[in-house]
Amino acid sequence: MGYAEILMDDAVQANRGQLIDDLQRILDASRTLHRLILSLLDPATIHHADGDADMAEYRRTLRHDLRTPINAIKGYGEMLREDAADGGAETWVADLDKLLGEATLLLDRIDGLVTFSGGDAPQDGTDPTVNEIAAPAKMVESLLKAVRPITAKEADLAAVQPSRILVVDDNASNRDLLTRRLQRQGHTVLRAEDGASALAMVEKEALDLVLLDLMMPGISGYDVLALLKGDPRFREIPVIMISALSELDSIVRCIEAGADDYLAKPFDPTLLRARVGSSLEKKHLRDRERKMVEALRIEKERSERLLLNILP
Repeated sequence: MGYAEILMDDAVQANRGQLIDDLQRILDASRTLHRLILSLLDPATIHHADGDADMAEYRRTLRHDLRTPINAIKGYGEMLREDAADGGAETWVADLDKLLGEATLLLDRIDGLVTFSGGDAPQDGTDPTVNEIAAPAKMVESLLKAVRPITAKEADLAAVQPSRILVVDDNASNRDLLTRRLQRQGHTVLRAEDGASALAMVEKEALDLVLLDLMMPGISGYDVLALLKGDPRFREIPVIMISALSELDSIVRCIEAGADDYLAKPFDPTLLRARVGSSLEKKHLRDRERKMVEALRIEKERSERLLLNILP
């Protein structure tokens, strides 16, 4: 909140109106997050769950509710940082880096808190937010040599053709962030705020991809996914599930139901671009294959009619 307020003051003084709206969204999300955390720390409102099942559900809700405003903070902050870096505003970049660093740190602490409350804390007194997996040094060195970072030029070359994408999320800031990210990649984006609206839009719009939030009121994202994959008309539309939940069971269920991929919120812009690009590339390849098969069928019928005319 402090960094966002400082940036807002600087934007107002510099009369940079194009930045003020996004900074206001960051401030609003920060204040929402602050209120949520204060309510969690209030003894009068602490949730008392009975049984492992209730506690597991409470941890999932806790992670989802806290991640939603963090997703807005990180998403708008990353876009502002990109714009500031392109404009040569080093001071803005430094302050935005601090803001994003604090958001990432809080996100890690939330994950550690939820894991700790689930009884997964280590018994040796170490920090429960740290989850280290040892690996041989040679293996790590070999991996780093093999996997080199993607350059900006390669990222541009790997860009897929502009497509029509439906974003489904009950949170307005999530819809806006995803829409703006995808529009920057040249795509046409349609939006739906719940499962019923999404199903209605799929019925009347030609779509290349659906980005679908898992947890929504009414018809859940999982139910929307099951309905789409159960209908032969829409089965070929790729679906990427997006959720603040990171449980393996949720991911496995979505993949088994036909989801093409899964992204955790808050999403990483590079990972979002890569997974959207991969899903769209497969979709366009299938579309081209279908057109080729249809063209071959038509040509075969034409040849057969010609043969029948020559050799009745």
